[in-house]
Amino acid sequence: MAIIKFNDTEVDISGIIFDKDGTLIDFSSFWRIMLEERINNIIDHPYVKAKNLDCTLKEFLPSFYGLTKDFQIRPDSILAQGGYLDGMLAAATILYQNGIEWNKAKDIAENAYQLADSKIDYAKYFKPLPYAAEIIESLISAGVKIGVASMDTVERSRYCLKLLNIDYLVPYVIGPEKVKNSKPHPEFVHVLCKEMELLPSEIAVIGDGINDIIMGKRAGVKLNVGITTGTETKERLLRVADVVLDSLKEITIIKPDNSLGIDCNQDHFALIYIDGASQGNPGPASIGVVIKNRIGETLEEVSRFIGKNTNNFAEYTALVVALETALKNGYKSIDIRSDSELVVKQIKGEYKVKQPDLKKMFIHVHKLLKNFSGWKITHINREKNKRADALAELAIKNRAAL
Repeated sequence: MAIIKFNDTEVDISGIIFDKDGTLIDFSSFWRIMLEERINNIIDHPYVKAKNLDCTLKEFLPSFYGLTKDFQIRPDSILAQGGYLDGMLAAATILYQNGIEWNKAKDIAENAYQLADSKIDYAKYFKPLPYAAEIIESLISAGVKIGVASMDTVERSRYCLKLLNIDYLVPYVIGPEKVKNSKPHPEFVHVLCKEMELLPSEIAVIGDGINDIIMGKRAGVKLNVGITTGTETKERLLRVADVVLDSLKEITIIKPDNSLGIDCNQDHFALIYIDGASQGNPGPASIGVVIKNRIGETLEEVSRFIGKNTNNFAEYTALVVALETALKNGYKSIDIRSDSELVVKQIKGEYKVKQPDLKKMFIHVHKLLKNFSGWKITHINREKNKRADALAELAIKNRAAL
């Protein structure tokens, strides 16, 4: 487990479940526009106009959904607390109460919602909350599994993560179409915990809504964290949450999970030096790997040509080969040394991974690292990495001589 600090509260956890709207992205910037489009689609429907309901509904529906006269979203409203299906059925109910038969009312509401989804460009109104991507990248690199539980659709939630440039880091996403019960029912947490292979007592829930916190409490999670970046006030959140944050910046990694279990005095420990080389960048590329035991004796070396590639790709390849070799030989606790500041800081979550080919390598590296009981990676000067550097250079020379 990693030790994470939420404001002034420290807990040891292995996973965090985030809400999406109001927690990772700005809630009002998109949903006001979406609500307006849905309402317009309802009142513009020929059947609604034929019933002379368009003017009545235009006046009534914004307030009904939770939009105030000054265009604020009420925290206790359907828009703030309900999901896609909740809102659609609410619209159908209003139409039914105004004299439209139920099946027709449902068809009109469903059509209005689908049409709005097809017309509104999510990316155009997308606005990430400060530190959202950076915090998740840091948590992932600290060995914390991340899940997203949203009342929005899974498709839109995944698109949101893609716009945040962290979709490759967060495989665990759940929406109302994957559960039978809406928030605050604990089913959201239970399904995600199963996918994440964690117990509720090993995770924290972070959300901007009362329902997020109640959901976490009912599921029995270790910590329920409210955040004031959505529609709820701090006072209301404090009534139910264990901790309330004003910003995601108030999340601090005290001790990453990957630093736990490092034991240099055991036979299953290995000290690993890695290096990648490329002549031309891209050009002829190679890797060098040195694996030593706890007393500094060299156990294995790798010198391999990897074709035409960039230097960064070669550095990542060296790391992958080193990890695969260590696993094959039964090492469980590893200390990795590299003179590539980029690779080290990306693996630790201090730098973003922007290149598509490196993203795939990054994901693979973290999957491999989960097989170790403890690991750490450290940046060193090239002078301290001479043997791995020499092995990489040797592979290129030997290839050139063929």
